[in-house]
Amino acid sequence: MSEPDKPPPQDSSPDPTEPIRRARLLWHLCLVLPFVYIGIAEIVDRFLFAPNNGLGLWPMRSDSYDWTIRILIALVVAIQVGVVVLHLVFARRIRICSLIPARAARLYWWRTAAVAACGDTVTFFGLIVFLLSARWPPLLGCCIYAYIVYAQAYPRAHLVEDPQAGEERK
Repeated sequence: MSEPDKPPPQDSSPDPTEPIRRARLLWHLCLVLPFVYIGIAEIVDRFLFAPNNGLGLWPMRSDSYDWTIRILIALVVAIQVGVVVLHLVFARRIRICSLIPARAARLYWWRTAAVAACGDTVTFFGLIVFLLSARWPPLLGCCIYAYIVYAQAYPRAHLVEDPQAGEERK
């Protein structure tokens, strides 16, 4: 008699490409988020702001609006500095873990998630400024900037896919 079908033996080492696939899926989903924010803004504009003569939730004088834009620009600069710091920190950690592909892949996933969250944060604040002022340029500018951040977040994973590449770059 033969034994019932057993599942094939599992390899004890995790697949290093799985976190990279997940990071790329996360990255692709993040590309949709600015359009979601623009859609929310369009719905709010059409059904809430248009009946109120185009005024936002907190109508601003031009000097208040100017200060809001300055704060938003400062936030964008701070987030870009944060993205650069995240890249440096994660690049160092990934180089250290490059001989353990599964661990390096997890670090790539975390790097992608952290940098993508930075881009989404800027877009979210652009939506907040839109809701307050009912003015489109800050939201659209933040959405464009989010794509710049998303481009920096793309999970290339060259060290995970080719561990020797990390040694050649040193």
